[in-house]
Amino acid sequence: MDNSDIKINIPTSQHVRVAKNQKGEEEISLPTDFDGSLPLRTVDVFFPGAIGLEFKSTDGLFRQLL
Repeated sequence: MDNSDIKINIPTSQHVRVAKNQKGEEEISLPTDFDGSLPLRTVDVFFPGAIGLEFKSTDGLFRQLL
């Protein structure tokens, strides 16, 4: 049997950059879950009391995740 056609997909987490404000103050890289989501509990470890995130989308509009 030739094993060259066997592929294993091992999920890995990614990282996203998160900052305290739009000026980039206190910017850090946070790990996502294996499904690509960023749990609020992860954000809360580095930014206690956070209730959501705001980001600038590719169309230039700001969006909020609460």
